[in-house]
Amino acid sequence: MPVFLGCQINRGNQTTADKRPNRHLLRNSGEIFEVCDQLIMLYRYAVYTKDPSDRTIELIVEKNLRYNK
Repeated sequence: MPVFLGCQINRGNQTTADKRPNRHLLRNSGEIFEVCDQLIMLYRYAVYTKDPSDRTIELIVEKNLRYNK
């Protein structure tokens, strides 16, 4: 059964140059990263460019396990 989980990141990415999220910014990231099969993070350019017409979203794949059953 697929389960989707949304998680809030802390604002540590605000201090980096590219502002992209990574797994270290997730709350309790060690636990989440260990138990998940896939971890995909979203990065929205419009948040940092202040351009409301920009609808670009980048998908950052941090983890992708595939099991053959």
